[in-house]
Amino acid sequence: MNNLEINKDVYFDCDKIQLKYTNEFNEEFNDEYVNRYAIVRKDNEKLLGIHSDDYNIRPYSKLAESVNEVVRECVDIDKYHITTKDQVLEDGKKYRRDINFWDDSIDLTNYKTNGMHIKGKEERIIPQLRIYSSMDGRWGQQIMWSSVYVVCLNGMVRPDWTFVVYNKHNKRKDITWGIEDFKSGLVAHKELGADLFK
Repeated sequence: MNNLEINKDVYFDCDKIQLKYTNEFNEEFNDEYVNRYAIVRKDNEKLLGIHSDDYNIRPYSKLAESVNEVVRECVDIDKYHITTKDQVLEDGKKYRRDINFWDDSIDLTNYKTNGMHIKGKEERIIPQLRIYSSMDGRWGQQIMWSSVYVVCLNGMVRPDWTFVVYNKHNKRKDITWGIEDFKSGLVAHKELGADLFK
């Protein structure tokens, strides 16, 4: 079982097609090209976004695979309990990937609730990596470390330490995220319990 498996829906290629309009002058029709490009999926020809020439197509699969490489260097994925969830949204305009690390959970039975979490042994906090990207320009590439409650798996419990790497699509360099970034997220998570529930 590959704990870091990437969903097949994440794998698709796009074309960057320059837009044009027809200009009529002295009964002659000429195509005039503009600095706008349509990002179109090759497999189903869905329009994902319209951008200037500065926009760089960065496949979601490449981003997910690059993060997987760092995770593999840091933990033994055959022994570590890791789960993933890929969401390709709006026909491919947006992408989100969650990577949950269950072995580093914080058992909340050791702390007072302070009205902040669900009582009972079923609730705990785990570190989570979230990856965001888009083809429509509304999300830049993001790699985000956070801690989340297990019951809902969508609430960051301490956003003030959340670690985020951000990259706009018009930057020439790809997003970078390395081993030290990964380790800093795990260290921050381990220090979370006593600080949050004191």
